[in-house]
Amino acid sequence: MKRRAVLLAVLLGALFALFLGLAEDIAEKQVFAWDTDILRWAADHRTSTLDQLMRVVTDLGATVTLTAAALALTGFLLWRRLHREALFVILSVGGAAVLNALLKQLFQRPRPDVVTPVVTAHGFAFPSGHTMSSMAFACVVALLWRRARWRYRWPVTVVALAFAFLVGASRVYLGVHYPSDVLAGWLVSLDLVAVVYLLLFNVRPAGEDAAGERAARPEPQATTPGGDHGDQA
Repeated sequence: MKRRAVLLAVLLGALFALFLGLAEDIAEKQVFAWDTDILRWAADHRTSTLDQLMRVVTDLGATVTLTAAALALTGFLLWRRLHREALFVILSVGGAAVLNALLKQLFQRPRPDVVTPVVTAHGFAFPSGHTMSSMAFACVVALLWRRARWRYRWPVTVVALAFAFLVGASRVYLGVHYPSDVLAGWLVSLDLVAVVYLLLFNVRPAGEDAAGERAARPEPQATTPGGDHGDQA
């Protein structure tokens, strides 16, 4: 367990360090060469069909849309009396929206002007709000499904993360975000949701660990008078 905790801490630290590296360069008003190269490549491969598809994907990943979905999920969890899970949804998805607004005001990065955008977007670019909201929601769904121990956990996780990836890709394809805006959004939301999850579900009151260990210990096997072991329940 300690080894897992150390590995998780290292992973979260690496994600945060990568975000800080991006943020530092962007704060110095830098635009990466790969930012413009990817934007131009995406613009060169636009088609009318892809334009429509990416509009739909980006609308599904809008902060307003995902906030409504998160509220519906929260209501369902409260109805099931899963209060800690409901709080997890609120802090993760709501926290991503609030943090995104704060970061946009802090960095005030302009929208890309490298290519002609397919849609109109307002406000600052860094980090992508669609990306942060979709990744936060996707991680919440995957982690809640895992906690419920329902079947098909891996397919649900793959579909949820694929959705978050497509939303981020749609923002670049439509020309309203640099790839670094999207990457930063993924990094921030992954760290945010992981920290909220650990605080809510992996931090237990003092003494609970010992009680959990006692509960996890197997009961002594009952024996019959003749010395044979009884049936195990």
